[in-house]
Amino acid sequence: MYAPGDVVERVPPCLVLVLSCNGWEITTVEGVGNRLDGYSDVQKRLVAFNGSQCGYCTPGWIMHLTSLVDKNLNMSELEESFGSNTCRCTGFRPILDTIKSFAIDASPEICQKVRDIEELNGCSKNPRNCQRKCSSNSDCSDWSVVADVKKGGPMRFDYGKHKFFKVYEIEDIFDIFRKYGVDSYMLVDGNTAKDISEVMALKTYDYDQNLVLGANVSLEDCIKIFKEASAKKSYSNGNTKSLKMTKFLKTDMEGVLLVNVEIPPLSSSHVFRSYKIMPRNQNALAHVNAAFLLKLGRKKIIESASIVIGNIDPKFIHATKTEEFLIGKNIFNDATLQAAIQFILNISPAGTALSKYISGGELLQRPVSSGKEDYQTDSSLYPLNKPVDKLEANIQVGGEARFANDIPPLPRESKEGVVAFYTAKDIPGVNSFGFPGIQLQTDEEEILATKIKFYGQPIAIVVAISEKIAEKVAKQVKVTYKDVGTKPPVLTIDEAKKDSKRYVAGTPSIEPSGKGDNVQKVIKGILDLEAQYHYYIEPITCVVVPVDKGLEVYDSSQWMDLSQIAIARSLGIQESEVVVKVRRVGGGFGGKISRNVQASAACALVAKKLDRPCRFILPMQTNMTIAGKEIAKSM
Repeated sequence: MYAPGDVVERVPPCLVLVLSCNGWEITTVEGVGNRLDGYSDVQKRLVAFNGSQCGYCTPGWIMHLTSLVDKNLNMSELEESFGSNTCRCTGFRPILDTIKSFAIDASPEICQKVRDIEELNGCSKNPRNCQRKCSSNSDCSDWSVVADVKKGGPMRFDYGKHKFFKVYEIEDIFDIFRKYGVDSYMLVDGNTAKDISEVMALKTYDYDQNLVLGANVSLEDCIKIFKEASAKKSYSNGNTKSLKMTKFLKTDMEGVLLVNVEIPPLSSSHVFRSYKIMPRNQNALAHVNAAFLLKLGRKKIIESASIVIGNIDPKFIHATKTEEFLIGKNIFNDATLQAAIQFILNISPAGTALSKYISGGELLQRPVSSGKEDYQTDSSLYPLNKPVDKLEANIQVGGEARFANDIPPLPRESKEGVVAFYTAKDIPGVNSFGFPGIQLQTDEEEILATKIKFYGQPIAIVVAISEKIAEKVAKQVKVTYKDVGTKPPVLTIDEAKKDSKRYVAGTPSIEPSGKGDNVQKVIKGILDLEAQYHYYIEPITCVVVPVDKGLEVYDSSQWMDLSQIAIARSLGIQESEVVVKVRRVGGGFGGKISRNVQASAACALVAKKLDRPCRFILPMQTNMTIAGKEIAKSM
């Protein structure tokens, strides 16, 4: 709930505390539409546009788009709203076309793609997309925060040594500070604890000649407020004080609450520019960011300057010496430009800046994405070759498609505390998750037994009742190394080629018998391709259940045979005793052909030794470390 009157907002479930949800009415993707009650227009349209492939990320796109379809956004605004969503399968094209089909300026080409889909349902309470499921307790909240919650005093929840408070007024926060102290606390809104998400005084804004933002206004709402304020020509409470940003950054925030942010107006003689150099266009931390504010006097002489640069050094914020240098200088003087800063290009007269500064000073405008298909089909063969929707697309858009980790906790899967600790000596069969008898496979240790081969090589298995406890205990394991050599690591193909033992026999290539008579040019050289992580969204996951005289393996695998062979071989049992089931995989791209088998074999070891279900989910960092990458190549 971001401001009074807003009853529908999307929220990231991984950041929302259950205790913050008091008084909310929440709908997940299954509530937006499902096979029993029918699918929503957003879900139907994503299916029609073929916007799902593995389906692992699809519910996130559905929920995000559902929250936007009633906001009357254009194609550019809709496309820019999805920086926090990602997909590794579709290439985004069909998803973006689905999104843009809901825009107020959707192109005729996109509109023509929308077939056999009913018009968006209107709502009798609000002009927004609706499935006629409004709650009797809310204004229009088929998946929203209810609007008529009765707010009283602070709410308190005790959890042993921890206390959680939900407050509605600023005074409540300081009452809690006075009563319980400020030695250890957290103010919670986005949960990046005292829940201050509904202290509306921190989410308001006001302006006369100054714009004053509540300290808990979201970035999304800031943008809306800036647009509103720019189209038009304070608050204090108790013991408050105003600080300049430079002083605020050095302030001890213990027991202090940031109430609002004051933004003074700028005159026509002020020039402001900001820049962010980042690895991708949206939702990315900056390599370097910078903001520049100059006040120009007569004849474009700089009267004051403020230059702030981030991520250069923890102690460096203000470029004070450059600011001092600029005072009294002509902003459009070429010598000034070369000696000071490059941001001036887009406000200076043409030709006054050196050409070498152009790429750093120009703001590149990213247009709305577009694409075109051109193919032919023989309609006389219909329905044999007539396009159809993907068979499982509906359950994917409804969040009903199940992956390995969607299997609910099984009987005897959970007990108290740490359950077991296994090393290589606990493996009853062959300590390997490879099988030399099939393509490109060699023996590779499931758990390290003697000599370390590479950084991040697994050395043991910690078994606990939960993923959180297992990860915590694994970090506490102490490892003693001996006979540590000084031999440098092998990090490149050229270094590896020096050791003949590192060669792996691959598929033989066929050399051409001749080059022909029409060869005009011969290109020679070496093409080096670096290793690349496969970046599937679903981590390597496996659930193993002991059944009858064998094991039932639910694996996120692209090569079921290898999982079955490796598990049987490492446990010393028959392959017929290992049943591998793969419902679907949340992205793989080759990364789950063989590298996932190490986790599958380890999971099977635990299930076999303890005779109880076991679940393995590799954390992202561990996944990237032990699973390797698409191999580097030199051609």
